[in-house]
Amino acid sequence: MGISNNKNLCYLALTFIVIQFLSCKKEPPSSNRDVFLKTYETEDSNAIAFNVVQENDGGFFLFSAVGSASLVLTRTNKFGNILWEKTILQSNFQQYYLLSPAPWVFLSYNLGDPGHFVAQSGGDVAIFDTTGKLINYLYNDFLNEPFIKEKGNYLSSYCDGLIFNAPHSDNYIYVYDQNLKLKEQDTFPDSKLGPGKVLQFFVNGTSYPDVYKISGTKYPTSNISTTALMKIFAAKMPVRGGNVIQTIIDTNDHIHSDQFTWQANTNDSGEILLGQRTDITSSNTIIYPIAILLDKNLKVIWEKEYQLTTGTMFPGNIKLCNDGGFIITGYIGKTGYGINNLPYVLKIDKNGSKQWDKIIPSLTGTGSFVYGTDLNDGGYALVGTSSQFGNAYNTNRILFVKTDANGNY
Repeated sequence: MGISNNKNLCYLALTFIVIQFLSCKKEPPSSNRDVFLKTYETEDSNAIAFNVVQENDGGFFLFSAVGSASLVLTRTNKFGNILWEKTILQSNFQQYYLLSPAPWVFLSYNLGDPGHFVAQSGGDVAIFDTTGKLINYLYNDFLNEPFIKEKGNYLSSYCDGLIFNAPHSDNYIYVYDQNLKLKEQDTFPDSKLGPGKVLQFFVNGTSYPDVYKISGTKYPTSNISTTALMKIFAAKMPVRGGNVIQTIIDTNDHIHSDQFTWQANTNDSGEILLGQRTDITSSNTIIYPIAILLDKNLKVIWEKEYQLTTGTMFPGNIKLCNDGGFIITGYIGKTGYGINNLPYVLKIDKNGSKQWDKIIPSLTGTGSFVYGTDLNDGGYALVGTSSQFGNAYNTNRILFVKTDANGNY
């Protein structure tokens, strides 16, 4: 009887140990279970997501341009499954992403309510809330470049520099009020930034109303032609007149031509510039991203280029991450995938060193990433457009990818 009891006790003890061992096994982190690749069909064969915002419940808002005249808001859960989708505008909202960087969306505190969003595409501007209700819509002929919020105002810019052989003319900086009505405008000639022709520029109002900080592309000499080498520049220009401080990113050779594509502010009042570098000796087949970190006085902290040995990469957007590094999105024409362009993302640290990069591979598909952002769980959300990524779809669909901390999905 005693022996039997001892056996039972041993059995119970062993069972308890096994249960404890099993209960102590760690579950895989939620970010590993929540990664996904999703494509969403729309009412039009042309669809591209240009921004994504994560909500407090872990779900997402996707902002997309669809067809030639629709703005669509998509609400998903944290796994990327659609909860609801609404067309905000069905007319007048034009797509410019085929001719220039994609339309822009950002959180706005206009109307005193952080629950409102502003979407811009060229001169078209839509203001709506998180339920998809349209609050206001306006069109402004002057609003052709992305605008940003600055101390209760919004700033935008315009120049005619993309027209080859255009004469040296004025460039414009526009200031809008809280309701996105034009409040004032400043003009300056190309000559204020020294010799050459300004081809494009983006105004960053972090110092407004005292100093405009602008960055863009220019011909640095008076030789204006389609064969001239372009350079990236950044400048600080006093609003009410005064000396201009300018930095030109010059390769000091006659081989490379650089074009500005995007910029992002840093935590210490500096900025990082993203550009596209082209080797003109390769018949424009060698193209890759460059990134330049500037301090608040426009001094170059570092300049990095990210060449690829098996393809060309076209960068479109750069964003500051919580770890002080940056995420670069765009598309790649990779050797071995025919002529298809594929979505591409590159993560760099605060010193510009490459941490990882990812391609959405496909022998028949095409697509691009337009925007990427890091998430609270350490992963990343990437959006853009795609065709035929394993689903045999011949139309351009909204692309949404959530990755883990290393870009895996």
